[in-house]
Amino acid sequence: MRSSESATSAGHLRGRGWTRQDSCAYAPGMHWPQGYAARAARHEDVAHIAGLFAAADRAEGAPPWATPEDIAEDFRRPRMDLAANVRCVQRDAEIVAYAEVWPRDEENSEIDLFCLVHPNHLGHGLGRACLDFCEGRAREISAGAGLFNYTSRADDRGRDLLESAGYEHVRSFWHMEIDLSQAPPLRDPPVGIAIRALDPARDARALHSVMEESFSEHWGWSPTSFEDWWGPYESRADFDPALTLVAHEDEHMVGACINGAAPDRGWVRDLGVLKPWRGRGIAQVLLLMTFRLFLERGFTKVGLGVDSENTTNATSLYERVGMRVYREFLAHRKELG
Repeated sequence: MRSSESATSAGHLRGRGWTRQDSCAYAPGMHWPQGYAARAARHEDVAHIAGLFAAADRAEGAPPWATPEDIAEDFRRPRMDLAANVRCVQRDAEIVAYAEVWPRDEENSEIDLFCLVHPNHLGHGLGRACLDFCEGRAREISAGAGLFNYTSRADDRGRDLLESAGYEHVRSFWHMEIDLSQAPPLRDPPVGIAIRALDPARDARALHSVMEESFSEHWGWSPTSFEDWWGPYESRADFDPALTLVAHEDEHMVGACINGAAPDRGWVRDLGVLKPWRGRGIAQVLLLMTFRLFLERGFTKVGLGVDSENTTNATSLYERVGMRVYREFLAHRKELG
């Protein structure tokens, strides 16, 4: 997800998808490479799709971090039409590639594309086929939309594919992590600020307001209604409000840190502080308390995603608390014409 006076992702930028360029076994205009078949994604596919993501992560020497619940939450997003916009590509009943189209807003002015190929199935044209599907579907949705697609910095073939298709690199995002054995000690909140665990019944709408306001100045942001934002999050099987921290001054929520778990580490999903309260150390205290929460849960590392050009100096904050960059993702854009 996102964070302000901390990390951010562009809208629902996952930072976990990259399109890989394949050989001439596939030519634009063909359907799917020989021996492969595509079908609409189903909710019961989430574990297999998470496994596909993990295989691609490991092929780059990176730790897997997408869980089945992350995929399930994405599937519950507004405008996520599984039947029309999402394809699982199979060979011998195994999901070996994935293609997704997701309009960011109701106007369909910007559309995210997401393509992934299992490393054991590169070289058969699946990356090109997935990209063709995504662009074709995006054109049906809105012929004048701006398209966004993402690659890992390590995926040279994926970047070549997108560049050959007319995309330009427009933004970079980092995954950062900390070994909790080296985490700084806790510090007290600023005077007048109280920090506690989330109470969903009391705090949900205020939490949404804080996140919407915190991220409204960020690259790639688009507004999300409370119902569209809270519903997919609260319905996660691993939803644990005790892992989310909220900061108040008097009765007014001024910041929050929404946390969850990746396969091998704690994960900071969203961190935001309202602009008038920034610069007082609230985000740093939220982070340090988050580290302690995860340590008590048995995790040895914590990670997050951040816009490398974050305007709230987030990367400096993360470096101050001992985090380091371990992976980079590139956002690419082109206009449909």
